Amino acid sequence: RRVVSMPARFAQEQDIEWDKHANAHHLAMMALFGSWNEDSERDKAVISQQLCVGYDKCLEIAREFLTVPNAPLSLKNGIWRVNNRSELLLALAPKLLDQDFDRFKEIALTVLKEQDPAFDLDPDERFGAAIYGKKLNYSEQLRNGIAEGLAIIASNADAYTHASQQKAEFTSLLVVRELLENANWVTWGSLNDVLPALAEAAPRELLESIEKALEQEQNPFAELYAQERAGITGRNYMTGLLWALECLAW
Repeated sequence: RRVVSMPARFAQEQDIEWDKHANAHHLAMMALFGSWNEDSERDKAVISQQLCVGYDKCLEIAREFLTVPNAPLSLKNGIWRVNNRSELLLALAPKLLDQDFDRFKEIALTVLKEQDPAFDLDPDERFGAAIYGKKLNYSEQLRNGIAEGLAIIASNADAYTHASQQKAEFTSLLVVRELLENANWVTWGSLNDVLPALAEAAPRELLESIEKALEQEQNPFAELYAQERAGITGRNYMTGLLWALECLAW
Protein backbone atom coordinates (compact mmCIF):
# COMPACT_ATOMS: atom_id res chain seq x y z
CA ARG A 1 0.00 0.00 0.00
CA ARG A 2 1.29 3.40 -0.95
CA VAL A 3 1.98 5.86 1.86
CA VAL A 4 0.73 8.90 -0.01
CA SER A 5 -3.00 9.08 -0.65
CA MET A 6 -4.67 11.25 -3.23
CA PRO A 7 -5.60 14.76 -2.00
CA ALA A 8 -9.05 14.86 -0.41
CA ARG A 9 -11.38 17.56 0.88
CA PHE A 10 -10.65 16.45 4.42
CA ALA A 11 -11.64 19.62 6.26
CA GLN A 12 -14.82 20.07 4.25
CA GLU A 13 -15.89 16.42 4.48
CA GLN A 14 -15.38 16.36 8.23
CA ASP A 15 -17.09 19.75 8.57
CA ILE A 16 -14.23 20.89 10.81
CA GLU A 17 -11.76 23.59 9.85
CA TRP A 18 -8.67 22.29 11.63
CA ASP A 19 -6.59 25.16 10.31
CA LYS A 20 -8.76 27.52 12.40
CA HIS A 21 -8.17 25.60 15.64
CA ALA A 22 -6.20 27.39 18.37
CA ASN A 23 -3.60 24.59 18.37
CA ALA A 24 -3.58 24.06 14.60
CA HIS A 25 0.18 24.63 14.37
CA HIS A 26 0.90 22.00 17.01
CA LEU A 27 -1.47 19.56 15.32
CA ALA A 28 0.30 20.13 12.00
CA MET A 29 3.64 19.26 13.57
CA MET A 30 2.18 16.13 15.18
CA ALA A 31 0.90 15.19 11.74
CA LEU A 32 4.47 15.37 10.42
CA PHE A 33 5.35 12.49 12.74
CA GLY A 34 2.16 10.51 12.36
CA SER A 35 2.72 8.27 15.37
CA TRP A 36 4.79 7.88 18.50
CA ASN A 37 5.02 5.59 21.52
CA GLU A 38 4.57 6.96 25.03
CA ASP A 39 6.67 4.13 26.44
CA SER A 40 9.73 5.52 24.64
CA GLU A 41 11.49 8.43 26.35
CA ARG A 42 13.33 9.15 23.09
CA ASP A 43 10.04 9.39 21.21
CA LYS A 44 8.66 11.85 23.74
CA ALA A 45 11.86 13.90 23.58
CA VAL A 46 11.69 14.42 19.82
CA ILE A 47 7.98 15.28 19.90
CA SER A 48 8.79 17.94 22.50
CA GLN A 49 11.69 19.15 20.38
CA GLN A 50 9.47 19.57 17.32
CA LEU A 51 6.70 21.36 19.21
CA CYS A 52 9.18 23.45 21.24
CA VAL A 53 7.35 22.69 24.49
CA GLY A 54 7.76 20.17 27.31
CA TYR A 55 6.13 16.78 26.86
CA ASP A 56 3.55 17.53 29.55
CA LYS A 57 2.35 20.42 27.39
CA CYS A 58 2.42 18.19 24.28
CA LEU A 59 0.25 15.71 26.16
CA GLU A 60 -2.17 18.44 27.22
CA ILE A 61 -2.56 19.55 23.60
CA ALA A 62 -2.90 16.00 22.28
CA ARG A 63 -5.53 15.09 24.89
CA GLU A 64 -7.64 18.03 23.76
CA PHE A 65 -7.86 16.56 20.27
CA LEU A 66 -8.97 13.15 21.57
CA THR A 67 -12.34 14.47 22.74
CA VAL A 68 -13.55 16.37 19.67
CA PRO A 69 -15.86 14.93 16.98
CA ASN A 70 -13.98 13.10 14.20
CA ALA A 71 -10.87 13.28 16.39
CA PRO A 72 -7.65 13.83 14.42
CA LEU A 73 -5.67 11.85 17.04
CA SER A 74 -6.19 8.45 18.62
CA LEU A 75 -4.51 6.71 21.55
CA LYS A 76 -4.38 2.98 22.22
CA ASN A 77 -1.95 1.05 24.42
CA GLY A 78 0.32 4.07 24.65
CA ILE A 79 0.53 4.52 20.87
CA TRP A 80 -0.53 7.91 19.53
CA ARG A 81 -1.64 8.01 15.90
CA VAL A 82 -2.75 10.81 13.58
CA ASN A 83 -5.97 9.89 11.78
CA ASN A 84 -6.51 10.62 8.08
CA ARG A 85 -2.98 11.87 8.16
CA SER A 86 -2.31 12.79 4.53
CA GLU A 87 -5.53 14.79 4.24
CA LEU A 88 -5.06 16.44 7.64
CA LEU A 89 -1.51 17.50 6.84
CA LEU A 90 -2.67 18.90 3.52
CA ALA A 91 -5.38 20.92 5.26
CA LEU A 92 -2.85 22.25 7.78
CA ALA A 93 -0.01 22.79 5.30
CA PRO A 94 -0.08 26.63 5.46
CA LYS A 95 0.66 26.43 9.20
CA LEU A 96 4.14 25.00 8.64
CA LEU A 97 7.11 27.35 8.23
CA ASP A 98 10.76 26.89 7.28
CA GLN A 99 11.77 26.46 10.93
CA ASP A 100 9.32 23.57 11.32
CA PHE A 101 10.81 21.75 8.34
CA ASP A 102 14.35 22.40 9.56
CA ARG A 103 13.58 20.82 12.93
CA PHE A 104 11.78 17.92 11.27
CA LYS A 105 14.79 17.31 9.02
CA GLU A 106 17.18 17.32 11.98
CA ILE A 107 14.98 14.91 13.94
CA ALA A 108 14.42 12.63 10.95
CA LEU A 109 18.16 12.26 10.46
CA THR A 110 18.76 11.61 14.15
CA VAL A 111 16.07 8.93 14.34
CA LEU A 112 16.64 7.19 11.03
CA LYS A 113 20.44 7.28 11.19
CA GLU A 114 20.41 5.05 14.26
CA GLN A 115 21.94 1.72 13.37
CA ASP A 116 20.17 -1.38 14.58
CA PRO A 117 22.24 -2.76 17.50
CA ALA A 118 20.96 -6.24 16.66
CA PHE A 119 23.65 -6.28 13.97
CA ASP A 120 26.23 -6.38 16.77
CA LEU A 121 25.14 -9.96 17.39
CA ASP A 122 25.99 -13.07 15.45
CA PRO A 123 23.37 -13.68 12.71
CA ASP A 124 22.19 -16.83 14.48
CA GLU A 125 21.55 -14.87 17.71
CA ARG A 126 19.65 -11.90 16.28
CA PHE A 127 16.25 -13.48 16.76
CA GLY A 128 16.80 -12.87 20.50
CA ALA A 129 18.09 -9.31 20.13
CA ALA A 130 15.53 -7.95 22.63
CA ILE A 131 16.71 -10.44 25.25
CA TYR A 132 20.24 -9.09 24.88
CA GLY A 133 18.98 -5.50 25.09
CA LYS A 134 19.87 -4.90 21.45
CA LYS A 135 17.01 -2.79 20.21
CA LEU A 136 16.59 0.62 18.64
CA ASN A 137 16.16 3.62 20.94
CA TYR A 138 13.26 5.00 18.92
CA SER A 139 10.00 3.13 18.44
CA GLU A 140 8.92 1.41 15.27
CA GLN A 141 5.89 3.71 15.23
CA LEU A 142 8.00 6.86 15.23
CA ARG A 143 10.47 5.58 12.63
CA ASN A 144 7.73 4.57 10.22
CA GLY A 145 5.78 7.74 10.94
CA ILE A 146 8.75 9.96 10.09
CA ALA A 147 9.54 8.08 6.88
CA GLU A 148 5.92 8.28 5.79
CA GLY A 149 5.84 11.97 6.73
CA LEU A 150 8.75 12.61 4.38
CA ALA A 151 6.81 10.93 1.58
CA ILE A 152 3.64 12.90 2.30
CA ILE A 153 5.25 16.35 2.34
CA ALA A 154 7.22 15.61 -0.83
CA SER A 155 4.06 14.57 -2.68
CA ASN A 156 2.22 17.84 -1.93
CA ALA A 157 5.17 20.21 -1.76
CA ASP A 158 3.28 23.16 -3.27
CA ALA A 159 0.71 23.12 -0.45
CA TYR A 160 3.15 24.60 2.10
CA THR A 161 2.54 28.15 0.98
CA HIS A 162 4.15 29.89 3.96
CA ALA A 163 7.41 27.98 3.70
CA SER A 164 10.10 28.79 1.15
CA GLN A 165 9.52 27.48 -2.35
CA GLN A 166 10.30 23.74 -2.57
CA LYS A 167 11.21 23.66 1.14
CA ALA A 168 9.10 20.57 1.83
CA GLU A 169 10.40 18.67 -1.21
CA PHE A 170 14.03 19.52 -0.47
CA THR A 171 13.59 18.50 3.16
CA SER A 172 12.65 14.99 2.06
CA LEU A 173 15.31 14.87 -0.63
CA LEU A 174 18.13 15.97 1.68
CA VAL A 175 17.15 13.51 4.41
CA VAL A 176 17.19 10.56 2.01
CA ARG A 177 20.43 11.74 0.42
CA GLU A 178 22.24 12.08 3.74
CA LEU A 179 20.89 8.79 5.08
CA LEU A 180 22.10 6.79 2.10
CA GLU A 181 25.32 8.59 1.22
CA ASN A 182 28.12 6.00 1.36
CA ALA A 183 25.78 3.72 3.34
CA ASN A 184 27.26 0.40 4.44
CA TRP A 185 25.33 -2.85 4.80
CA VAL A 186 24.41 -2.10 8.42
CA THR A 187 22.82 1.20 7.40
CA TRP A 188 20.82 -0.42 4.59
CA GLY A 189 19.76 -3.20 6.94
CA SER A 190 18.74 -0.77 9.67
CA LEU A 191 16.57 1.15 7.18
CA ASN A 192 14.96 -1.99 5.76
CA ASP A 193 11.52 -1.30 7.24
CA VAL A 194 11.32 2.32 6.03
CA LEU A 195 12.85 2.05 2.56
CA PRO A 196 9.49 1.86 0.71
CA ALA A 197 8.43 5.19 2.26
CA LEU A 198 11.84 6.74 1.56
CA ALA A 199 11.46 5.64 -2.06
CA GLU A 200 8.28 7.70 -2.30
CA ALA A 201 9.90 10.62 -0.50
CA ALA A 202 12.82 10.92 -2.92
CA PRO A 203 12.73 8.37 -5.77
CA ARG A 204 15.72 9.65 -7.71
CA GLU A 205 17.92 9.88 -4.60
CA LEU A 206 17.10 6.31 -3.63
CA LEU A 207 17.77 4.92 -7.10
CA GLU A 208 21.06 6.80 -7.42
CA SER A 209 22.13 5.53 -3.99
CA ILE A 210 21.38 1.96 -5.05
CA GLU A 211 23.38 2.40 -8.27
CA LYS A 212 26.36 3.80 -6.37
CA ALA A 213 26.19 0.96 -3.86
CA LEU A 214 26.22 -1.62 -6.66
CA GLU A 215 29.35 -0.01 -8.11
CA GLN A 216 31.29 -0.31 -4.84
CA GLU A 217 34.04 -2.90 -4.61
CA GLN A 218 32.47 -4.11 -1.38
CA ASN A 219 28.82 -4.30 -2.37
CA PRO A 220 26.72 -3.65 0.77
CA PHE A 221 23.82 -5.66 -0.63
CA ALA A 222 25.95 -8.76 -1.04
CA GLU A 223 27.01 -8.47 2.60
CA LEU A 224 23.45 -7.83 3.70
CA TYR A 225 22.21 -10.87 1.80
CA ALA A 226 24.90 -12.93 3.52
CA GLN A 227 23.32 -12.03 6.89
CA GLU A 228 20.16 -13.97 6.14
CA ARG A 229 19.48 -17.29 7.81
CA ALA A 230 16.93 -20.00 7.05
CA GLY A 231 14.36 -21.35 9.48
CA ILE A 232 11.88 -19.78 11.86
CA THR A 233 14.57 -17.70 13.57
CA GLY A 234 15.93 -16.34 10.30
CA ARG A 235 15.24 -12.90 8.91
CA ASN A 236 15.31 -11.29 5.48
CA TYR A 237 16.98 -7.87 5.38
CA MET A 238 16.28 -7.19 1.70
CA THR A 239 12.47 -7.07 1.65
CA GLY A 240 12.33 -3.32 2.24
CA LEU A 241 14.62 -2.67 -0.71
CA LEU A 242 12.59 -4.96 -2.96
CA TRP A 243 9.30 -3.36 -1.92
CA ALA A 244 10.81 0.09 -2.49
CA LEU A 245 11.81 -0.86 -6.02
CA GLU A 246 8.38 -2.42 -6.65
CA CYS A 247 6.72 0.80 -5.49
CA LEU A 248 8.82 2.89 -7.88
CA ALA A 249 8.20 0.45 -10.72
CA TRP A 250 4.44 0.88 -10.28
